[in-house]
Amino acid sequence: MKKFYLYLLIIFLPFPVVAQDPVDSLKNILETVDDSTKVQTLLTLSRLYLSRNLLESVNYATSAADLAREIGTPELLSDALTTLGAARYYQGNFEMAREIWVEGIELLKQMEQTYAEDSIKKLTIKNDMAVLLNNVGVIYKNAGEYDKAIEYYQENLRIQEETGNILNMARGRANIGNVYFYFGLDYNKALEYYNTSLELFRQFTEENAEYEQDVLQGRSGMATIYLNIGMVYKEINNMGLAIDNYRKALRIFREIDDKQGIANTQNQMGLVYLEGGSYEDALTASMNALNLYREIGNRKEVAATLKNVGNIYYRWGRYEQALNYFNQSLALNQELNLKKEVYDVYKDLSDTYATMGNFKLALDNYQRYNELKDSSIREENIKQISELETKYETERVERENMLLNTQNMLQETELKRQRVMIYSLVGIFLIILASSILLFRAYKAIKHANFLLEEQNIEIKHQRDQIFQQKQEITDSIHYASRIQNALLPPEKLLSKLSDHFILYKPRDIVSGDYYWMTQKDGKTVVLAADCTGHGVPGAFMSMLGISFMNEIVNKSDMTQPNEILNKLRDNVVNSLHQTGEEGEAQDGMDLALCVINNNKSKLQYAGAYNPLFLIRDDELIEYKPDKMPIGIYKEKQDSFTNHEIEIQDGDAMYMFSDGYVDQFGGPGAKKFMAKRFKELLLSIYKKPMNEQKTILDTTLEEWKGGIDQIDDILVMGFRI
Repeated sequence: MKKFYLYLLIIFLPFPVVAQDPVDSLKNILETVDDSTKVQTLLTLSRLYLSRNLLESVNYATSAADLAREIGTPELLSDALTTLGAARYYQGNFEMAREIWVEGIELLKQMEQTYAEDSIKKLTIKNDMAVLLNNVGVIYKNAGEYDKAIEYYQENLRIQEETGNILNMARGRANIGNVYFYFGLDYNKALEYYNTSLELFRQFTEENAEYEQDVLQGRSGMATIYLNIGMVYKEINNMGLAIDNYRKALRIFREIDDKQGIANTQNQMGLVYLEGGSYEDALTASMNALNLYREIGNRKEVAATLKNVGNIYYRWGRYEQALNYFNQSLALNQELNLKKEVYDVYKDLSDTYATMGNFKLALDNYQRYNELKDSSIREENIKQISELETKYETERVERENMLLNTQNMLQETELKRQRVMIYSLVGIFLIILASSILLFRAYKAIKHANFLLEEQNIEIKHQRDQIFQQKQEITDSIHYASRIQNALLPPEKLLSKLSDHFILYKPRDIVSGDYYWMTQKDGKTVVLAADCTGHGVPGAFMSMLGISFMNEIVNKSDMTQPNEILNKLRDNVVNSLHQTGEEGEAQDGMDLALCVINNNKSKLQYAGAYNPLFLIRDDELIEYKPDKMPIGIYKEKQDSFTNHEIEIQDGDAMYMFSDGYVDQFGGPGAKKFMAKRFKELLLSIYKKPMNEQKTILDTTLEEWKGGIDQIDDILVMGFRI
């Protein structure tokens, strides 16, 4: 049974967009405002904390609801119930969320009667009601109560069609796409609905560009759709497009500071790494997502991510750790009463025990899986029978009505025939008159619409120019940072000491997390190729830190032995980043290969942190293995790095590199380039001049990528002794 981690468009709240965090200023004004303003301030605080700390969000929303009841303002109480239900939902308290939203629906129905003569107010109430109907439907679907879920979904769709609300139409189409994807019915249909939803969210955002709250809701919806589109492409094994859409989602979520969305995206990127066999990268991404979910208190996603981590350990062959995370996920899913998720975990436990050879426990868990799955299927059958009965009853009533109408029509036919001649002439005259009036009004309306459209076009162009200017300023700043970073890299005059060499250096995002370093000291040449955690601006900061430490360690001390240099570099990184090894702490650091060449004795020393050294001699590639630990905190071990002494000969070709080249997606099926193909390529070209090798490596990579974006920084360094 496949498990999809869909991020359904469920909770829709106006999250404030501000240049600076307004939490402190909002707290300060709580005691100085009137009751109505106080309710609105409490709700703003609750929504700000919704993606940060769910317990705080619940507390502020509860206070807002209590005060709204006290002052007797139904509009404020409705907003408070919507927000409080969202906080409870993300906490995993689904029953409480459902009760709160049902109370909100009943309150909105009363308000609809009160404002029956106010069409604008009534439209707002209907839009709010559609959101809550959709949310309650999702809760019933998750609990396996499909008949009640359908009831609420249908009522929601009825209101959407009645009001023509673009935002709700976008959400409705997204939920239909989710159904096609979740049950594996039709991935192309899912993409069709997602893309339609994406355009509606984009249209809503552009039409409401002057309203910050609406823009935030629209961009949040766009990011979620990009995330779901990425999951569809992952499922059909197009990893390149999956990663492209995940990157679009992650960029928007970070811009709007949505921790929930950031966690969701990191979780899915971890699954892509897992499919590519990069278990450490997959574990890092999933653990980052798990920590964010725990930080904001989203228990449903905590349960799903625990299952993800279990699957990573299972694929990695670390079965005891897989069982630990599967059991944590099972306990939390049972507590949340998520039926489908529970029997999915039982299947994972059964597979793990079977692989370990414990067939008794494998059978026990498989039987539990089958029992729960069969129960769920029986519920679905009951739902289908109920729908068929309803359809049959409806058609029966329609047939009876049709028969009655036919009899009445026969009785009236004779009378109508007598009136036809009289009404015909009058009717023709009225039609001509009405047509003339309608044509004239249509002409006036088109003329007015064209005028409004021209005004809107002018405003859109103005906003586009502002966005372009802001983007240009940011890009110029990053380009300036790139010039600084390049200035810190070894100059060509120093690199020329290596004689025949090349450096293929391709940052992914203008600035790079990969870097190379070189110096000469005491008749020895020290060469390093490194890959820092992350890429872009964060990676560039780490690379500059690494360059600074290498200058200090080698140039200002007597260290020239590779393993001693790496030990000292690791100490400096750990101390500078204040790393302690505690669970949940950021695992920033770097992987690298370091060579020290004795210019007089034809000897070379090498030490590596995850990154190997390749030596090619007489058509044979010799791989010198690195230590499986990074330059940074590593809880499994902190041993000294291993020093390798190598006798070198004239004509030997040496290669150091980051993992960006071998991990690049492309080729048939959008797969990784992989280390085996990289070794074969080096063996085929190592006798050529180094500059020519660089050209071949670069051309091969670009042809492999095709239309897929570069996913990481790339560094390959070669030199000949």
